[in-house]
Amino acid sequence: MGLPALWARVKALADRVDATSAAAVVWLKRPPWAFQVWWATWEKVRRCFALVEDFERSTLRRRYDFVARLRPDLWFFGAPPPLAAIFPPSAPRGVAFAAGVVGSFRRAEAANDHVAWASRDAAPEYFRLVDALAAGDDFREMLDYGGTWLLWRMRNRSVPVAAPTPLAPYTVARACDGAAPGLAVAVECYRWRVDEARRTAS
Repeated sequence: MGLPALWARVKALADRVDATSAAAVVWLKRPPWAFQVWWATWEKVRRCFALVEDFERSTLRRRYDFVARLRPDLWFFGAPPPLAAIFPPSAPRGVAFAAGVVGSFRRAEAANDHVAWASRDAAPEYFRLVDALAAGDDFREMLDYGGTWLLWRMRNRSVPVAAPTPLAPYTVARACDGAAPGLAVAVECYRWRVDEARRTAS
């Protein structure tokens, strides 16, 4: 979808839900390309899940037990927790988000677009988020809740969310040169440089 068509859809959806909250106003003040990147990312997530479904039907002849989503720019400096720890037998199987070095670090319960594990039954609710938004579902809530919307969406759809948020040893591999002071990426780059200095010293 091109930028003009995407921006027209975003504005139309915003008008349909009468998004006038403070958080929504902030969202709508963002430049059009920011929505294009965000929407395109979740459209890719949806298409990847469609490939999983096609493979299950055509080749595997059964469904996977779990489906994981990882951003392609992640760097793991250790093994992620095993599924048995993320979804213990005594807990309901739903969706688990990861807290790493960035984003939701040190939060007892958080969600971001970096890492997600989903049971196969719960996977469509996560991987097809963009379809719900395209239909106008929960768009006001997406605007209003901002960074906590993923959590709200899962709970609103009765999808169990793993808590506390599993800790995974990862960070996002972003360019550090020219990072503006005060941005999360600047904090991330500072942490990386400090850790690198410690590794070099040792």
